[in-house]
Amino acid sequence: LLIRDASGGWSTPWDETTRDYTELPLPPIVEKVITNRLKHLPASLRESLEGMAALGSQFDFTTLAAVSGMELPATLEITRELIHRSFLRETGEGYRFEHDKIHQIVYAEIKAEKRIRLHRRIAAHLAETRPAEPNALAWQFWRGEEWELAAHYNRLAGENALRVFANREAVTYFSRAAEALDRLPPSADA
Repeated sequence: LLIRDASGGWSTPWDETTRDYTELPLPPIVEKVITNRLKHLPASLRESLEGMAALGSQFDFTTLAAVSGMELPATLEITRELIHRSFLRETGEGYRFEHDKIHQIVYAEIKAEKRIRLHRRIAAHLAETRPAEPNALAWQFWRGEEWELAAHYNRLAGENALRVFANREAVTYFSRAAEALDRLPPSADA
């Protein structure tokens, strides 16, 4: 995947579209190693990691503590342990998964019903504490299959995107809003 140019410099097909190369495929053995590491986690750590994965690849401690359902000291201890085990990394804004592939695998392994419950809990918290963040709310309500609210916040996120001329993002949000409306039972309001 690396290409050497005439001057001896190296590049990849993703250089112009990304800064972090998350699109680069990982060898299957890496996925297997991550999966095996997850299998050996104690249940409490695994459950917490799943909740973190539903928050996204990056999240802050305040939101994590609010939606975890645990006391602050326990949340802090689990977070420290997951950092120690190299599943998470502390950042200036909060935490992120050590690698995007860890986040993807943890998220993919959450049972569908549990994933929906997690997203609904996160969405409810964000709606209460961060109502001015329609992008995050749109995603969480969408993944929580709360179609009416997903349509509403995707529309708001699309309008915000239009204001800053982010037309592709706007189309994505408006398309998601329309799809959410299509998933609602027929009514005059929709």
